Amino acid sequence: GATLTTNRFGTQNSAYSFNGTNCITIPDNSIFNTTSGTWCIWVFIPSSSGGNGYTIMDKGSNLTDDLGIQEYQSGPRAGINWGSDGATLQSYSYIIANGTWHFFVLTWNSNTFSMNIDAGGIQQSAAINGSLFNLANGLPIRIGCSDSPYWQSYVGSLDDIAIYNRALTPQEILS
Repeated sequence: GATLTTNRFGTQNSAYSFNGTNCITIPDNSIFNTTSGTWCIWVFIPSSSGGNGYTIMDKGSNLTDDLGIQEYQSGPRAGINWGSDGATLQSYSYIIANGTWHFFVLTWNSNTFSMNIDAGGIQQSAAINGSLFNLANGLPIRIGCSDSPYWQSYVGSLDDIAIYNRALTPQEILS
């Protein structure tokens, strides 16, 4: 698994550090197999990460049957892949600065997905409609890695990882 590190408030042993070879696996559970949900996570992208794409969170089996939050290193930028049709919700028009913490939120409700990113204190979001894949796929939630051969395991730190089996409102996310 990941090792403990300093969180965004400077508290030691309160966040998780990933080196590109480790991850956290949460076994599949029927509580996660809903048509709505929210994933919230604080992400620290070090200046040395580089590469094509890193998985932050994932529940899928490959690039086209995947619900995950990925850091995509063409900027660096952030995006989401989901659905058996390979549809992608992207927030690639916003550069995500290295060397700082960012708050990522993925919310879905039926066939509507939204991603919100706090990038340098500026709230950025994207939403899209698409076909929902089956979250009841028997696969675990992976944090810091993916079963997809396309995405690399994460290099950086993650803090305050929260998984909800319903779509939170914007007010609930901010509290």
